Amino acid sequence: MPLSTGQFDGVYCFGVLNEFSSDEADADVAAVMLEIERVLAPNGIVILTVLAGAPTAGLPHVRLFDNERWQETTRGFSVIGNNTQCDIGCTGSRNYMILFGVFQKPEERAYGHDPHHSGI
Repeated sequence: MPLSTGQFDGVYCFGVLNEFSSDEADADVAAVMLEIERVLAPNGIVILTVLAGAPTAGLPHVRLFDNERWQETTRGFSVIGNNTQCDIGCTGSRNYMILFGVFQKPEERAYGHDPHHSGI
């Protein structure tokens, strides 16, 4: 994105990461998270939601998250809160969940320099 590093105090990312469903999905999700990290100011907040559930139950055009992928995606951010909700309003099915989290970029973390954040 043509935005300055550390430009924002907050980023809201609702359901976007599910749209990456190609063979490069893991790399695409990692690239988005690195860009979110880059544009966030120290102590900046990211609000993130993704679809989770049984991949065989439908919605073949999106990639569903499981807890492991969720943890890997948000690694390096401090957890302020995590929640799981039924997604019956969007999908009409109880087979899908929404993983919702609020995370903070640590103040001391310089963009791209955390050896513990490998991306996905």
